[in-house]
Amino acid sequence: MWSSRHWENVNRQSISCVGYCGADLKALCTEAAIRAFREKYPQVYTSDDKFVIDVDSVKVEKYHFVEAISTITPAAHRGAVVHSRPLSSVVAPCLQRHLQKAMATISDIFLPIAVSSELTKLSMLSYGSAIPLVYRPQLLLYGGEGTGLDHIGPAILHELEKFPVHSLGLPSLLSDPSAKTPEEALVHIFGEARRTTPSILYLPQFNLWWENAHEQLRAVLQTLLEELPSDLPILLLGTSSVPLAEIEDVPSSVFPHRSVYAFLCFLKAVCKY
Repeated sequence: MWSSRHWENVNRQSISCVGYCGADLKALCTEAAIRAFREKYPQVYTSDDKFVIDVDSVKVEKYHFVEAISTITPAAHRGAVVHSRPLSSVVAPCLQRHLQKAMATISDIFLPIAVSSELTKLSMLSYGSAIPLVYRPQLLLYGGEGTGLDHIGPAILHELEKFPVHSLGLPSLLSDPSAKTPEEALVHIFGEARRTTPSILYLPQFNLWWENAHEQLRAVLQTLLEELPSDLPILLLGTSSVPLAEIEDVPSSVFPHRSVYAFLCFLKAVCKY
């Protein structure tokens, strides 16, 4: 049986392994073990002689994993930008309770979070990829400069890491190698989100997105959102450094005003750092 100290180390280490699949974790453990072995028996790598190895004497410590992580590139990080990350130890004391409030709100509007894995599987078998428990969940996180919005958004995605995340940010649309135009990239992303439900559409810096997107791209976004079946479990999560009321001509199908009310007090009250 492992002691509580061992489990604490495992939990602490898992925070650094966002986006790791089973093969990545195996490679990480193998690399850590090799480093521990090389440290204990360095002569094996410089001599042609045969050695009797005492396996029990090789102790894999935490720093071996820390060193190994720097050499591993997980599968999820190879082909796409990863937007999720946990709160750093620097900002966590200030933002942790606001993250918890945000997650509580998301749990209320995005029910797949609260559904057990068994029930989720049963629903998917009964209704296909859609789980008819939600009604177009949308949430816009608003906070001015210095409120930690650039930390809260990725931290929420880190908490929701079991769900596929599809970025709608302008850099993602413009860098899609399979699309000739941002509109085509947007259609591809929505199609992928519908195929992998329950999933998350992430729209960072929505105020800049809406301000710089041309009319046709705006229209495509609005149309795709309106065409989503109302019972499809896709969460539209956005961030904005400007109040929704100050962003011109935003239709309610993108972000209704009711989707931001809870965070007007949460994030504006965060201490600056």
